[in-house]
Amino acid sequence: MLFRSRGVRGRANDLAIEARVADKFIQERLKLLTNVGVEVYEGRVLLTGATTDQSLADRAVALTWQCDGVQAVLNEIQLVDTGFADFAHDTVITSKLLSAITFDKDILSINYSIETVNRVVYLIGIAQNKAEVDKVIAHASNIDYVTKVVNHVRIKQAT
Repeated sequence: MLFRSRGVRGRANDLAIEARVADKFIQERLKLLTNVGVEVYEGRVLLTGATTDQSLADRAVALTWQCDGVQAVLNEIQLVDTGFADFAHDTVITSKLLSAITFDKDILSINYSIETVNRVVYLIGIAQNKAEVDKVIAHASNIDYVTKVVNHVRIKQAT
């Protein structure tokens, strides 16, 4: 399926949704903000992170669905324990991927959001075409320590 670029208004809507989700998490006084990452793209909310508490992950999903504007919840919360070494690798992986796609002239990097958890790279956004998203996935796959790439990127609709 093909989709249009979200534009400034779409980005503003996504930021508002992200703020509503964060507010819900804060109101619950759960460790959600430290354990769960939130990325919003076209009303699709990508939840990432790691916890050993299934109820925490379930609560994050339920609270997200309560927020106005949410079109879909992509639950990628891993039910595992994570340590500092994993966090350090994840930070390096994300930085390397952001750099690679920013300097690749065939990729419009602004259209992508990237999260890395336990060496798994999660992508969300809008690709200009299939070749572009394939290049992003290839860049991610070629980074040391990446074990998997999960693609939630949509292909832009031709105008």
